[in-house]
Amino acid sequence: MSAWLVVIAAVATGAAPATEDIIVAVRDIAAGTVVTFDMIKQQKVSKSVVTKAFVAPSEASYVVNQRTSLPLLAGDPVLWSFFDEPKDRTALNACAKVMPPKVDDARAQVAKARAVVLKK
Repeated sequence: MSAWLVVIAAVATGAAPATEDIIVAVRDIAAGTVVTFDMIKQQKVSKSVVTKAFVAPSEASYVVNQRTSLPLLAGDPVLWSFFDEPKDRTALNACAKVMPPKVDDARAQVAKARAVVLKK
């Protein structure tokens, strides 16, 4: 059942959907940026979509002062994989190929990567 169907069912029955707090980006964060506390915030989401890949509020201090390997847009959930050095660098290398080398803006990085992927 999709997250929206869970919410609709909960509203129809009067039950509040179960939620859980995760960490999300407050603003766009370009790849290679060192994360600070003012770049992230706690936000409630449907518990049905949360996995161990999401950074929990109690773990936020572990990603602060860490450099992102991929861009995040405002509102994106912060995932552990954005900071880990992957064993298989295939996806990271593919992303690096499509991102212009001097683009510091996260939106430009994401737009460029999407344009390349959508051409295929």
